[in-house]
Amino acid sequence: MKKNIKIIVVLLLITGCTINSFDTLKDLQQYAIVHPQLPKADNTNWVDLDYSTFHKSLYPNFLQRTAHKVGIKNQQLNRVEKLKQLLEKVVLSQKKKGLPQKYIAYMSCIDSARFTIMGDLQGSFHALVRMLTWTYSKNMINGDLKIINPNYYFVFNGNSIDGSAYALETLHLILLLMHRNPEKIIYIRGQYEHENYWHNLGLERELQIRAAHLSDEIIPLGSLVSTFFDTLPYALYISSKTSPSELIKIVHAGKAEEELDEILMGKFLTQCHDTPIAYYDITNKRKTSRVPDIRAIITTQDLMIEQIIQQGLGLLEQEHGATVWALFSSPISTHRGKLELHFDSFALLDIKDSITNSTITLFNRKAQAVDKKFKRKGIYNIANGMQLDRETRKTQPSNEFYLGSTMGLITGVPSMARRVKQGMLIRIKEANQEGGVNGTRLRVFIKNDNYTPHITRRNMSNFIKDYGIDTFLLPTGSPTLHSYLDYVRENKILVLFPITGSPAFRTPELSSLINYRASYPDEVKAMLEYLIQEYDTSNFAFFYQDDAYGQGAFKTAQQVLEKIKGKKVIAIPYKRAEVIFGEQIKEMKKHPVDAIGFFSASQPTQEFIREIGVEYLANKQLFCLSFLAEESFRHFLQKKGLNMIFGSVVPNPETSNLEIVQDYRNTMKKNYYETYDTFSLEAYIATSILIDVMEQITQPITRQKIAQQLKTFNNYQFKGLDLTFNPITQSLSQHIWIEDGYQKKWIKRRIDTKKKTQE
Repeated sequence: MKKNIKIIVVLLLITGCTINSFDTLKDLQQYAIVHPQLPKADNTNWVDLDYSTFHKSLYPNFLQRTAHKVGIKNQQLNRVEKLKQLLEKVVLSQKKKGLPQKYIAYMSCIDSARFTIMGDLQGSFHALVRMLTWTYSKNMINGDLKIINPNYYFVFNGNSIDGSAYALETLHLILLLMHRNPEKIIYIRGQYEHENYWHNLGLERELQIRAAHLSDEIIPLGSLVSTFFDTLPYALYISSKTSPSELIKIVHAGKAEEELDEILMGKFLTQCHDTPIAYYDITNKRKTSRVPDIRAIITTQDLMIEQIIQQGLGLLEQEHGATVWALFSSPISTHRGKLELHFDSFALLDIKDSITNSTITLFNRKAQAVDKKFKRKGIYNIANGMQLDRETRKTQPSNEFYLGSTMGLITGVPSMARRVKQGMLIRIKEANQEGGVNGTRLRVFIKNDNYTPHITRRNMSNFIKDYGIDTFLLPTGSPTLHSYLDYVRENKILVLFPITGSPAFRTPELSSLINYRASYPDEVKAMLEYLIQEYDTSNFAFFYQDDAYGQGAFKTAQQVLEKIKGKKVIAIPYKRAEVIFGEQIKEMKKHPVDAIGFFSASQPTQEFIREIGVEYLANKQLFCLSFLAEESFRHFLQKKGLNMIFGSVVPNPETSNLEIVQDYRNTMKKNYYETYDTFSLEAYIATSILIDVMEQITQPITRQKIAQQLKTFNNYQFKGLDLTFNPITQSLSQHIWIEDGYQKKWIKRRIDTKKKTQE
């Protein structure tokens, strides 16, 4: 009997029962060497690779499990049991802090500190071990995974689990670091950790296979894992000793972020706290007069435009005045195969005497190169994005200029507004990276208004009161601009280049509103003349929005056509909130119609076209204002098989050889935007004009100086554009373009002479 037991013990040892603990860096390194970094998955679904077969290979057989029960420990079973113990310890530790259910962490008034930050890991256990090995070589941690320097911290910025074959090992390692370094490891919840998002993904399958012996739950350890994730903060904020109201925000770009509003945490986030880390219940919403100044954000990025972070760290467009960094640390099979992300990467955030002088440094290495060491790829000013390597050192901006804007980013005109925002922000990012405008950094604060006037009015009031902003760039929409026109009349603010062609905003008394684009009447005149000349059109119907946006365009059309013998005009107005157009369609069908002009918004126009039917429209010329030329509407027309003649205030964004348009395309390419459109081009041009003006005026830059300089433009040649300020219409542009979707060509017309040239 004893002989048989000995034989069994020997066999069990041979089949993998040697104990390799998970307690030291050496243990971790050995585990990473023994286990393949990219095991084969059971499927090819890049969104959710299934490693069930690999996980089953790690799960001990019956004899090993039996031996484990009688004291002959199996390393895999032992490790999962230790994971459970660590979960219990860390959850208990978190609960002892009395943390709210939904909270943020705040490290206030730091004298100096270094944060090692990991972006999305998604189970990249091997990458995490390599990062820890590097920190060990730099005497940041010891072999027992304890942080040596009291001013050093580690931050895991969400999505640390799922995605790879090693979710449990990665979770185990982070828990071990948290347990051994209380208050030194900050694990921020990401998309996967938020509200059980990880269910039905890789971590769930891995627990069901590898932790089956520990629990009768459908997901073994599932409730404990969820409880742990629920103890994680939504974000980490950091301020320096000299500037407690200036903050760095570290947050994952997931749903948890949507619940954060710094304005409602103003009192908490603008003062020093006694504890190293203070916590705040984000459901406790209290607006105060104190406004936190978020100078920089470290987050993740939409992987659909992942090229910006191929090296691991990328500079995104500003978000509410803050410089935004995307950090990604996950060279797993999904990201290598689908997205070609091949780097181990992490960042060092060094807090200096102030946030504006603090730096972020990228370290990376090729993940597949076994012996390749991490190298510093660049050090940047965290607040303005400038690279600080000696060979590219530039003068640091010493001043700042605030710009505001309000747009319908969610509903109303979201496609158009987002493109305007894109064109504006990439140009401003470009200027700031080059050292600002004559030593001045531009900060842009953009709010959503859903194309709703009362929201716009509130936004403008908050901009003025909370941030002292008095210069506004590229706000979108006519009804929304009307809501704060009193501020313009009273010269309290300067509004530059609004995305509207309404003639209501082109009068001499609105001296604090300067337009770039041509007016809707200019567009209408040009298109009507073109239609009559090119297509000999006689009977016109106009579907127009019955407000400041559509009325001016329709009145112009009416005036133009009434002067031409034989031209008929049919008015088809609608209210902005209308969604059913039976009466309008009935009225239109009473009359012979050759062409239909749409002086309307995208959604009502699409619904009108659906209701009236493609068959009715097929033999008619359709034309519309530039405001309607957004991408979603173009796709709608394409699906319906319809063509359209568009007015445009800019040249062809894809083919024009004008210098400014070539600059636009180059900047879009640098930011990995592959689709060009008229709205982002218009915003890029308008922002470039503003930057050019700022470069011409003396410091300090003010709205009065900007307006004064713009009003001096007289046949001003700007990168292929001819700009002249017209004091009657308060506008600069002297040209419009017509995009003929039927003949696939663009026509350029001068506003004053109507001279036609084909590009």
